[in-house]
Amino acid sequence: MPQACGVVAVGVPFASAYSQKICGTATPTCPACATPQNPSLHAACRKGRCTTVDLAVDASTACTKDDECVARAPDCCGACGPGGAFVALRKDAVASYVAEVCGKTKCAQCKSPPTPPKAVCDPKTKHCVVAP
Repeated sequence: MPQACGVVAVGVPFASAYSQKICGTATPTCPACATPQNPSLHAACRKGRCTTVDLAVDASTACTKDDECVARAPDCCGACGPGGAFVALRKDAVASYVAEVCGKTKCAQCKSPPTPPKAVCDPKTKHCVVAP
């Protein structure tokens, strides 16, 4: 599972060129570039620069009590149906998170969206986490 120090945020127009520079054009993709995604990491444009956001330590997940936290899909639209990954955010940060990961993407409505798990405030880290 990649960590924030092992990934780089790249602007969408430059993603293909960056991937070719790092991985080359070999087929199949080189193992160093084929890594599983960590749902706690995403790329965002902050202060005019692409940056890697680690939700485990980001201000958008800082909390003091459980009722400040909510779980949602880590990607823009999320899965329609059971299962799928979830991340925990502070309730008042959900709109800005959605703006970061979705941009202008419009998501189709699910007929039966999955029920998100409970999100709690970790007493040690003081950040929202998905309850075990």
